[in-house]
Amino acid sequence: MIRFIKKLWGSSTVRFVLSSLLAFIVDYVLLLLLFTLITYFYEHRLPDYHVLFGGGNGGNAGRAGVLEVSAVLAWCVSSSLNFVVNRHFVFRSEGPVKKELLQYYSLALPVFLIKTFALLEVLARVLNVPVEYAKPIAETIFFIINYIVQRFIIFKKKRTAAPADPSLPDETSGTESDGSERP
Repeated sequence: MIRFIKKLWGSSTVRFVLSSLLAFIVDYVLLLLLFTLITYFYEHRLPDYHVLFGGGNGGNAGRAGVLEVSAVLAWCVSSSLNFVVNRHFVFRSEGPVKKELLQYYSLALPVFLIKTFALLEVLARVLNVPVEYAKPIAETIFFIINYIVQRFIIFKKKRTAAPADPSLPDETSGTESDGSERP
């Protein structure tokens, strides 16, 4: 059983799934918490709070920005955590941090924008799927795309040249591996 667990943990795919699950849990909990708190303050505590969300006199139009603000704040935290975990534990990368960070957010930001401001909006506002269900649906749709791009583009391992086979002729010196001249 321990051998099986070690083998699973050795797989970058399994580690990616666990990393993504951790990031999702952080993102999901923060999104729901922020959405609930902002909505509560919007509706009960701060009568002029609707100005922040462009709602005029309040109502549904004023709440339109609550989901987006909550999603952006939650994503800032969860994506930072996800980058660190993916870099160090999933792909065990030793590449330049700035370059990988730029590449990561070059993928993560467009995915977040599409997922949040298109797919989540359609699910939550057009199809009336509650946010607590719409978020996991949207996350699931983008999971595979993220893995493929991160695994094969962002955190790819540099291929090292295979060691030379001593039984093959040395192409650069004109001699055989035993030191004799090639014809």
